[in-house]
Parts: sequence; C-alpha cells; structure tokens
Amino acid sequence: MFRSRIVVGLAVAIGALGPLLFLAQLSYDYRYGDFPLIFERCGERFPQLSEIFVPFGPIDWWSYATPIALGVAASAALRTPLSGAASIVILLGAFSQLVTLWAAFLPYSMLLQKAGVPIPTPYPRGPLLANASMVGVSIGLAVWSVARLRAALRTGKETNGEQGAAGQSVTLRRTDAPDSGCHTSTFCQKMKTLIKLTRYPYEEPYHIHLLLEAANGMQHASIEYYTNAQDLSELGTALIQFPFTATKEHIYEIGSDNPVTRCAYHIRLRFFLIRPTGTCGIEVHFNNNRPKAPYRETADFTIQAEVAGINRLGQLLKEFGRLEHRVLEWGGIDGQLLQSEEAERGSDDNGGTHF
Repeated sequence: MFRSRIVVGLAVAIGALGPLLFLAQLSYDYRYGDFPLIFERCGERFPQLSEIFVPFGPIDWWSYATPIALGVAASAALRTPLSGAASIVILLGAFSQLVTLWAAFLPYSMLLQKAGVPIPTPYPRGPLLANASMVGVSIGLAVWSVARLRAALRTGKETNGEQGAAGQSVTLRRTDAPDSGCHTSTFCQKMKTLIKLTRYPYEEPYHIHLLLEAANGMQHASIEYYTNAQDLSELGTALIQFPFTATKEHIYEIGSDNPVTRCAYHIRLRFFLIRPTGTCGIEVHFNNNRPKAPYRETADFTIQAEVAGINRLGQLLKEFGRLEHRVLEWGGIDGQLLQSEEAERGSDDNGGTHF
C-alpha cells in the first residue's frame, strides 16, 4: 500500500506541474505586456478564458507547493492498492505528459531568457492572491486527507472486536452484555481483535482443528471446525491479491446450510469491496446446522475493514498455514501470530510474529 501511495502522489504532482509551467509563462508574458501588445496590433482581443487563468500562473518558487500538496492529498486519500502493472503505467503516463509539455515549453522559455527580458516586480496583487489561494487550498486538502487517513488507521486498530464465549459450534453474544464470556480476558479487553484463529493439535499435518472467532464491535461469534492444512494458505494467497479479481470479492466457505447435504456446520466468510476508495466488508455467517431450538445457533454480521488490512490478514494466514504457531489474531490493520505459551500469557506481551 505504501508503494501505491507513492506512485499516486508522484503521478498527481507531476500531472499538476505541467499545466502550471505553461500558466507561469503565460502569466509572465501577459504581465510584461507581450501578449496584450501583439493582440492589440493584430486587431484581436486577448482570449477571455486566458485572462481568467493568467493570475493563477506561478509567480515564485513557493507557488509550486500546490502540485506537491495535491500529490500528498491524493496519496493519503488512496484506499485501494495498485497492482505493479498499474503503478508502472500511471508513472509512465505522468512522466510522458511532463516530458511532452516541457519539450514544448523549453524553446519558448529559452528564447525569452536570451532576449534578456526582465522579470516584472513586485508581485501584482491579483496573481499574488490567486497563487496564495491555490497553495492554501491544496495544503488544506492535503492536511484533511492525511487526517482522514490517520483516523481510519486509528479506527481500524482500535475497533472493539471482542470474541464469543467458548463452546462447541457457534456462540453469539453482544459485546455490551454484562455476562459475555471470553476465552481470555486479554482478548476481550486489550487486543480488540476482529478475527482470531486458535489451532488445536489433531491429525497434523494433514488435517487441522481450529476455533474461529469473529467480532465487529457489537457482536461476536465462535465456531470450531476441521479442515485440511493447505486451506489456510490458499485463503491467505487469495486475500493478499484482494480485490484484484473479476468479481472484486472472495468467498471462503466450508459446509452448507442445505439439510440435504447433512453438513455438521456451515462457515461462510465473504470478503467484498464496498467503495473503490478501499472500504471493504467481511460478511460473517456461522451455523451449527442443528434442526431447531434450543440447540440451533447461527450468527450473521459484517466486519468493516480496509483493503490493506485484508491484505495483511492474508499474510498472517499464509504464515499461520505453516503450522508453526498456535494462535492468529487480527485487529483490522495489524495482527500477530503467537505460540501456545505466548497465547497463555496474553497478547499484551511483546512476543510473537508481527506484521
């Protein structure tokens, strides 16, 4: 995601720089009197649209803070990572535009410099106000975008993701319930985990026994299930590539709700893109497939996340699939892998593998 932000920031800054160079030359010629005089001698009126944009031509080095600030704003507003090919195409397009504009601008600029045309001083009031306004607005936009990014990262880290009580199949509780139990108080009160996987020794390395716990801050649920050892690595690979697929989503499913199939349980996690800016959702569905109450237990809710966070979860799952750690905890942005003894001490320790 860091690379994508750099690429977008550079592309926007470069894209905004080219037109400003031409506006700078237009503004210079207009202020010095070349263009108005030429048009007057030809009996033509200077184009009205050009007169509107003339004051916005950069008048000094500080005026070029505008493209830099716009690049920062666009970079901070990005929520969806770019693929390597898209990054290369965007940068090549931006540099091609700049080189083309510079090639057209350079001879004209050199000609005026050789002619010894003096720079008009002091700054006229109109261009000074126009440039100060552009710089102020672009910097304000950059500050606002960075503040929104920091808030999104902080919210993702601090989302209250508490887990459900222990037990077979599905357990669904509200986090505000006074008697809501947890496997560990650390998980409920400190880690604020959204998804947790605990691995129990079984017929490894062929099959694994897992306890999957999920939460969204208002609801949390847990379910125990069995799967093959490669299942987690394949899910991790898919989430690392998310959302660069034709459907912009990925579904992880084990079992079925259909009574005909006679599955012991149904687990369905749907990872989907909500907005192109990077906001995503994880649709959680657990069902123990018991026929009726009081034994039937189901859970349905959605966890809000960002693309970068889901990509991070994919990295954790691939590492967890090596069966070298006992516990995986993911909090929306960050996560960690813990050994069994570390998990017993609690996730407030500094041990474990962090991503």
